[in-house]
Amino acid sequence: MLRIISIFKHLSKKDNNNFYKQSNGRFLCGLFSFFLILIFIIYGSWTLIIWMKNIDRLQISKIYLTGDLHYTTNEDIKKAIFSTENIGTFMSVNITAIKNKIIMIPWIHKITVRKQWPDKLKIYIIEYIPYARWNDKNIIDKNGEIFNIPYNKINKYDYVLLYSPPGTQKDILSKYNFLKKILDLQKLKIKSFSISKRYAWQIVLDNNIRIELGKKNLSERLNRFLKIYPLLLQQITDKQIDYIDLRYTNGAAVG
Repeated sequence: MLRIISIFKHLSKKDNNNFYKQSNGRFLCGLFSFFLILIFIIYGSWTLIIWMKNIDRLQISKIYLTGDLHYTTNEDIKKAIFSTENIGTFMSVNITAIKNKIIMIPWIHKITVRKQWPDKLKIYIIEYIPYARWNDKNIIDKNGEIFNIPYNKINKYDYVLLYSPPGTQKDILSKYNFLKKILDLQKLKIKSFSISKRYAWQIVLDNNIRIELGKKNLSERLNRFLKIYPLLLQQITDKQIDYIDLRYTNGAAVG
């Protein structure tokens, strides 16, 4: 019985050695295959990237421009894009550089740029919307943000003209909106509104009548104007009213 056990033990060790040798061989073969496949993947990816970055391949050939556009033209965008150095291919194109060039167009407020395989750029633009002219030089939107737009793209006479000291465009815009609501009820349209350095208010209506409100008791003076203006129109029919000066305790000077 002991001899049989001893023989079986001897045979088991021999079989185990053969098994380990076969396992090691399979492991090394699998490891070699893995590294070989990995090398092919890396080489293939590197070759593909080099091919795609080649300046003669996958060049940007189409640009899609979208958004609620009133002033921006295809030519404006082309000039901005082609002023970017080395646009590159679909893979190497610098989206940030293109965005930075386009956003320099002074009437463009926001922009998104994305690529679409294999050769397209999609550009979405949000423009500033003109609301008023400020100090003859600038345009402001309804939030008081300053921007510029060539007058050949808009009719500047469609927008009220506001005058105020530098940095006060949001303040005068708020006061203009307040006046506009009141005068709209009387079907009076403001042509220009100014606040001087001494904070004196002046309104010019679209019929060129100048209204001097001064800088004190503004609400009371405005109400006084609304009361006397219809009476003045009835009394003065043979000549144009140039101004109505309300900088008095009572009444007004008319000329």
